[in-house]
This record gives sequence, structure tokens and C-alpha cells, in this order.
Amino acid sequence: MAKRIIVLDTSASDGGFVTIRTAFWFPLTNPIPQSASLESAWPGRSQAEVDALRAGSVREEVRTFQFPVGTPTATMKTALEADWTARSAWIASQPSPGQYFGVFFDPSVSGWST
Repeated sequence: MAKRIIVLDTSASDGGFVTIRTAFWFPLTNPIPQSASLESAWPGRSQAEVDALRAGSVREEVRTFQFPVGTPTATMKTALEADWTARSAWIASQPSPGQYFGVFFDPSVSGWST
């Protein structure tokens, strides 16, 4: 899946700021299956993208950012990319949510599964 940052909407807010709402998609190495009814905040998603979210191989986070009115678009894009990169690195540094998915203890057989 190639998409990482999707702009969901933008609006000028009071106080001279532009608000940008995004969906960040992060690839996960140890997926945990999600609900079959899980959908994305992005209405333009493909079925393959929804399937990846449901399979747990992609994590979606909706995030909101504010920039002063007049901020160049290139500056906003760079800031969004930097935030995605930092968040992705943090997610990768944490124990994977799926690291122990399916591991079980059964003393009648051999104890812990691998």
C-alpha cells in the first residue's frame, strides 16, 4: 500500500489558521485482524485498502493540524511528512500489538506455544 498521508478536508478557522484533517496510514509488521465492519475515514478508499485495514496490516490515525493562513502549501506538506515520519518511527519502536497474537498456554500438551 503506497498511500501514507491523505488529506480528508481543510477549513479556514477563526483566528487566522487553516485546519487540515488527515488520515495517516502506517504499515504494521505484525498485524492483528480488526472488525469486519471497520471502514476508513477516507471515502475514496479502495476495497484493497479497506481489506488491509481490516487485516490489521495498516493502521489508520485521523489527525488534525493547524497552520497560519498564508503558509505555503509546500511548507504544510513538509510538516505533514515530518509528523508522519516521526509517528511512524515511534510506532515501529513500540512492542508490536500483534507480537503475541495467538500465543497460548496449554499445560496438558507442552505449555506455551511458540
